[in-house]
This record gives sequence, structure tokens and C-alpha cells, in this order.
Amino acid sequence: MKNVLVTMAIGDYARWGEELTLPHIRAYAEKYGMDFVLVDQLRRHVSTYADHVWTMVEVYYELLEVYDRMLSVPVDTWVKPNARNILELPPGIFYGMDELPCDVSPENWHYGKGVWAYAHEMWPDEFGQKPLKREECPPHLYNTGPMLVDRYHRKLFKPPSREPGHGMMEMALVNFRLHKSGMQHADLRPSWFNAANMWFADQPVPDFLHCMWSHPNPKEEIVRAFMPRMGY
Repeated sequence: MKNVLVTMAIGDYARWGEELTLPHIRAYAEKYGMDFVLVDQLRRHVSTYADHVWTMVEVYYELLEVYDRMLSVPVDTWVKPNARNILELPPGIFYGMDELPCDVSPENWHYGKGVWAYAHEMWPDEFGQKPLKREECPPHLYNTGPMLVDRYHRKLFKPPSREPGHGMMEMALVNFRLHKSGMQHADLRPSWFNAANMWFADQPVPDFLHCMWSHPNPKEEIVRAFMPRMGY
């Protein structure tokens, strides 16, 4: 079975990534016999945010034609020392980090912010001609960063007919396809995957901590701030 770990590091992210997180990500891939793929060039110029995410969607689609299993680890992710072998999890399941259970707002974050509300305008061929009703929205919002998927899941990442610059739209597409397909999925929070802004005091140190954080400080500062809690 061919397995791959993929990450993206471009520009300033590559600079601090090589100092901070990438050595540990590479070491994890080597330890558990995965090929390591570093995406260091953009293929899109849609917007500052979207050119990164649509490049990754295309890369995922290409890799899953070659590899049996793919682990995606964003460069702003700490891998815990002595992290467990995630490949021991049973195949055939979409493993990710669901952000929706951490939403405490009166409206579902992904619906209220427009991730679903405008999806029909972007992809009427997949979403239909009208806005999704609340009950039609998937009951999950998996982040498209930390994921463990199989070749079976390749169609979830097929590049769409249109690549909008609206933030989070790639999450809308992947989650809708996952929901519509009926594929089995599992949220690996909080012990395998977790996010810095969803890591609560009573939760264990995760094997992979994605340093998502709504903060004016540069991402490098956020990543550095979580070094001690991750055991470095």
C-alpha cells in the first residue's frame, strides 16, 4: 500500500516552517513509511486566500490517483513528539477535524457566514439553483487541512467548474460532496486532530495541532506560542 503525507509551505510560511514545524512533519512521514510531498508553488491566482486552497484541492485529487492513502498536514501544524501512527486507523473512512461542534453561535457558523448560502451561485450543477435550506446543509464542516483519506475519497476533491475567491468555499464543496455521497466519516478531535482555537483545557495534547487562530498577529507568532504546550 502506497501512503503519502502532503503539506504546503510557500513564501514566508516556508521560511518559518523549515525552522519550526516541517522537520517534525517530515520525520513523522519517514517514521511511518509515508512518502513526503511538499507543495511549494501556487497553481492559482484567484485571491490571497483562495489560490492556496484551490491549489491544494487539485493536489489532493492528483495524489489520490497515485496513492492508496493520503494524510494532509498543514505547515502551521505541530506534530506531537512520539505521535501515534494514524495509518493504523481503519481505511475506507474520511477522517478529519469537524469545526461545527465548536460553534456556539445562534446560527450555524458555516450557514450564517455564507459558506452554504452562496454555494448555489458558484456551482449550480452540484448545489442546484436555489440556496440550500437549513435542513439540507451537512451536519458537519470538516476543515480541509488535517485529513486522512483514501483513494476511495478522490472524487471529493475533483476540481470544480468554477474556483471562487470567497473564503471557505472549498470547505463547502468538499463537505457537501461528502454529505451527498453518504461516505462514512469520523471527527478525530480532540485526541488525534485539534485546532489551537478549539483546544480546551480539559482536552489531551493532540497528535496534530493545527494552529488556526483569529488573531492580528502573524501566523508564525501563533505557531511559536504553542510550542511549549506541544512538548517542544
